[in-house]
Amino acid sequence: MVTSTRRPITQVAAELGISDKTLWAWVNQARLNKIDPERALTRQQRERIRDLEKENARLQRDVEFLKKANAFFRELDREDNGSL
Repeated sequence: MVTSTRRPITQVAAELGISDKTLWAWVNQARLNKIDPERALTRQQRERIRDLEKENARLQRDVEFLKKANAFFRELDREDNGSL
C-alpha cells in the first residue's frame, strides 16, 4: 500500500493499527528485495542502490518542477510583452 499509493508510512500504519517503525522496516526490506531478489549484492550495495534511486526520484521531481516554473514564467513574459 505504501509503495503503490505513495502514501506516508505513518498514515498507512495508523490505518492498519501497527507501529510506523514496523511498517517502515517491512517497506524498506521489500524495496531492498526488489533491488536484489537473488541476494547477490552486499547489504551496503543494496542500500547504495536504494539511496541512488531515491536521489534519482528527487532529481526527476526537481526537473519537472523547473519545467513547470519555466513554462509559467514564459507565459508571464508573453503577457507582459503583449503577445497574447
